[in-house]
Amino acid sequence: FYYGFKNKTWNLWINNTPLIHMRSSDFHKLTKEEQNKFVSQITDTFTAFKKRYGADLIHMLYTFFSETSIIYHDGIIDAVNDLRFADIDFVFDLYFERLKTKRLSNCEITWCYNRATCKEG
Repeated sequence: FYYGFKNKTWNLWINNTPLIHMRSSDFHKLTKEEQNKFVSQITDTFTAFKKRYGADLIHMLYTFFSETSIIYHDGIIDAVNDLRFADIDFVFDLYFERLKTKRLSNCEITWCYNRATCKEG
């Protein structure tokens, strides 16, 4: 997603049956040590992403999908339907500006696991 955001590449989903995120049943077959190793790898990935790009991965995705794309939803839909992607590319610039200035006080995400550690102000 980061590459797409930086390069103003749109991901489009069509209206179809609901998507259900499933968790592999294999995870439960792992030993506790193997489960901990898997979770550690995920944590390491998030840490490396934040170090490289300066933003928490989940927070970044929530900000785009739960805020930016909702605020400009109608304009995005209209432009996509007319294949006028350049008309809505400004959304990406605004999104990155929002990430730089985002604080707990201006966060529009109702639930976010980062709230306890989010920057005040």
